[in-house]
Amino acid sequence: MPGLSDLTMQPQGDHTEWCWACVTASVFQFFDGKSYTPQEIVSQSLKNPTCADDSTPDACNCPWPIEWALDHHFSPPSQGQLTFDDLQQQTENLQRPVVIMVTYQAAAGSADVDINHYCLVKVCTVMNGVQEVTILDPLRPEPCEYQIPYPALCAGDVNGALWTQTFLTSP
Repeated sequence: MPGLSDLTMQPQGDHTEWCWACVTASVFQFFDGKSYTPQEIVSQSLKNPTCADDSTPDACNCPWPIEWALDHHFSPPSQGQLTFDDLQQQTENLQRPVVIMVTYQAAAGSADVDINHYCLVKVCTVMNGVQEVTILDPLRPEPCEYQIPYPALCAGDVNGALWTQTFLTSP
């Protein structure tokens, strides 16, 4: 199995709801060694072959529970935020990416709803005494990767969203 340094993410591009498919494609490629496109993941998950077409129908641009898409690579149960040591155990010792869900909270009193977004934790390190986390985020352009201090991740500084749930992965 490759190391996490080989883990990559495809950007979700114009498909505003496909973070789950991009994250799932990355996890499958990492553990299975097979290259999947987000379109293939969406098509398989929704059981709709037209979702894999180049001109993806609007009906395919929808949210989906990541634990359903991850299938056999999901190691239940999902959890809230993990400690830095637990994240580091997963990424550094076990060499497993960690799926996190961040939530963009609607303004108080607005009719808007909270929006969930999925990312991957790739690396946890301590640099100059600061706990750092490397995130792969399909909202960002390739290589979709950035570093954030662990306290900032816990405080809700992932693109202005709060880390609300964690999904462990397994081979």
